[in-house]
Amino acid sequence: MNVLVFGAHPDDIELGCGGTLLKHVKAGNKVYLCVMCQGHVADDPEIRKKEAKESTKRLGATELIWGGWQDTEFQVTKGTVKLIEEVVE
Repeated sequence: MNVLVFGAHPDDIELGCGGTLLKHVKAGNKVYLCVMCQGHVADDPEIRKKEAKESTKRLGATELIWGGWQDTEFQVTKGTVKLIEEVVE
């Protein structure tokens, strides 16, 4: 089974459902994380990206995908929907 999880900011996914994702990985499922923005308002985006990469590794997730949107400026637009559709595909 493939599991795809979306989060607005780095660490949202891990804090929100990290335990569940670990169970999926241990069950042999492929876990994909999509973080929509780099979270630059809360901290240095390079640090947040590094932390997200590390947590992806520790979870045993298959892939970390970056949405590339600006923190606090995320809006649901055709571009947002297109990105989500592409990630789902």
